[in-house]
Amino acid sequence: MVGHTPVFALDLGRSADKLKREQEQRSAALKRKQEAERRTKERARKVAAEAEERERLRRLALQEAEERQRIEAAAELERNNGVLYHATLAAVPRDEAAADIKGIVRRADKLTLPPSARATLMAQDAPKNGPMFFELSVPETGATGREGVEMDEDRASTTRRRATYSGLLDFTAIEGTVGLPAHTARNLFGEAFSSVEEVQVAGPLDVRYTKLPKGTYAKLQPLWSAFQRDVEDVKLALEAALHDYTVLSEGDTVLVKYMGSSHALQVLELRPSPAVSIIDTDLEVDLEVSVEAAAAQKKAEEERRAAEEAKRRAEEEARQQEEDEARRAAELEAAAAQHAATKAAALPPEPSQEERAEGLAIEILLRFPDGSRRSRTFRRTDAPGALFDFAEAGPMGGLAFGQAYKLITGYPPRSLAADAPTLQDAGLTGKQEALLVQSVE
Repeated sequence: MVGHTPVFALDLGRSADKLKREQEQRSAALKRKQEAERRTKERARKVAAEAEERERLRRLALQEAEERQRIEAAAELERNNGVLYHATLAAVPRDEAAADIKGIVRRADKLTLPPSARATLMAQDAPKNGPMFFELSVPETGATGREGVEMDEDRASTTRRRATYSGLLDFTAIEGTVGLPAHTARNLFGEAFSSVEEVQVAGPLDVRYTKLPKGTYAKLQPLWSAFQRDVEDVKLALEAALHDYTVLSEGDTVLVKYMGSSHALQVLELRPSPAVSIIDTDLEVDLEVSVEAAAAQKKAEEERRAAEEAKRRAEEEARQQEEDEARRAAELEAAAAQHAATKAAALPPEPSQEERAEGLAIEILLRFPDGSRRSRTFRRTDAPGALFDFAEAGPMGGLAFGQAYKLITGYPPRSLAADAPTLQDAGLTGKQEALLVQSVE
């Protein structure tokens, strides 16, 4: 009988295999889930750690900033003899009519502050330090020009004006604002602030109380040559103009009025500090040549240097050309001498006395273009090429080295047949023959 496996046994085996596969799949799924949860927790832990580190650094930076501010405030208090005032205010044009009514002489650079500033300053007895002065600076919010136009970084760094100094007119400004006179506004923001009626707010500005020393020296520079050309009494004009101001700041421009004209002068240098009080002080003033004249002088100097450089280069080129020509001439002379020596060495010996007596010799005279002559004796049986060697064995008399030439003989003149076997075959049959060395050209 043939054996066989019962059907129920086969079904049981397949069920066991299926169960095993399902268990393996569930186990693998569980492992994947556990791994995903582990990665999620790890990411969460890392994110939390990074956030904690950022917060720690933020707190540290805040502490450092507060410490810097504390140190700066202490230094500022020391500089200002116990007075500290700092506010960020919106800049507006000063009420000029109100300033005129007050009749204050030195008011061209005096600002107005809000009443809250009065309370702060008086609480610290600011008048004990004498006239009050303030540093005005534009917060660093981007590279803009003095008219607020966007500019590239290089240009902005050389043209933008970031700070100036002013005296105090009164405390009549609206709260949150600072009233700027035209002079101060012009030096901070350009002409648009003080001359365009539509401009109402150009701020904000950082306003700081500062104690300034009395000025002892100032160097000024007119923008235009008209000042030094038209102003006859410069000392009187400067004294009258500076009498309108209380403070000078390096980099600012002041206006000097003379005979109905206004002249702008830049403040180049001040002593003993970059900003000084000019109230009740003996100020020594030096006047530089105008920006316009300085630019013209610079241009003239650049043109002079350019001309000198061009002359130097031309002289150098001429010298180099002379050296090159001299070198080429020397090389040509050496080549000509070598060539002449080679040709002289190739000449056949001159006929002996016996050959001369037998009439086998012929005396050849060569006439060169410059009138010079050279003669030598040859055998009649010498080849005509020997005469060409003889011509080139010495100075060519008016012909350049390597220049093509021919030998002319007889009458009517004819060119010597260089390919003839002998001189006699070439037609030279006399005892003496004269040939003309002639350029082919």
